[in-house]
Amino acid sequence: MSQPRPKRTIFDDAVDAELERWPGVTWTRICRGKHPAVVVTFGAVSRAVGYSGTPSDSRRGLDKHLTDLRRALRDLGAVREREAKATAPRRTRNRTEPKIALVAPVSKAAPEDPMAKLIAFRKALVDQAPFVLPIKVEGKGLFAKIIAAVRR
Repeated sequence: MSQPRPKRTIFDDAVDAELERWPGVTWTRICRGKHPAVVVTFGAVSRAVGYSGTPSDSRRGLDKHLTDLRRALRDLGAVREREAKATAPRRTRNRTEPKIALVAPVSKAAPEDPMAKLIAFRKALVDQAPFVLPIKVEGKGLFAKIIAAVRR
């Protein structure tokens, strides 16, 4: 009893389009139970490459099958035709405004000392409240530096 002929799927159309780009390669389809296969022949050597019988198994099922098929053809020694490059002129950007510099301008002024702001703030506090006595701070922390600068 002969095997039934498999229904054409998206795999078959993609395989036909791909194998037409490989000169010297012939192919036939065979049924192998649940998983059909493509038998590719190059020279005197052939190899069967199986694929899913139901194309909805995976989103990448078709891409994976074509990858397996190309790998098998390269192993057989076949060489794929190069696609012709486009002859149209290269596209360019349609810029209507001049290109804007994305780098912030560098100021040549010396950066302001953050310690000077704190010292000025401390002096303003002392001027507003003269009855507050300075606190004796021991150590080398930030507030010790501020008080030492105010006492000067």
